[in-house]
Amino acid sequence: MVVGNGLRRSGVKRIVITKSSPSESWGLTICGGADFPHKDEDHGIFVSEVSREDVDLHVGDRIIEANSTPLNGVSHEDAVKALTTNPKTLELLIEPSQQCLNTPESDEGVMTEPITEVDFGTR
Repeated sequence: MVVGNGLRRSGVKRIVITKSSPSESWGLTICGGADFPHKDEDHGIFVSEVSREDVDLHVGDRIIEANSTPLNGVSHEDAVKALTTNPKTLELLIEPSQQCLNTPESDEGVMTEPITEVDFGTR
């Protein structure tokens, strides 16, 4: 599959999350971005926590696009804006994680500090 930024990726999946009310959370938090690289200078946006059981998202999944906006190399703030443009529906293009995202409790890998996570609740 060729995604919006011209990269060819395999295993990419499209996920649509809907909210029944504007005050309901999207049920995920993110880390990463051009201003907060994840690890090994990776500037992507990654799922760092999932609190909804009704979506097929996992910690460590890379978010390639949100609501048709490519997220590779964008700042954390711009990623949050893309994820919150539509108050009722969130459409994500996801590259599933091959391994779990390293957490602060993990002794493997290095995580850029500070870890920035955002909950997409009310706007």
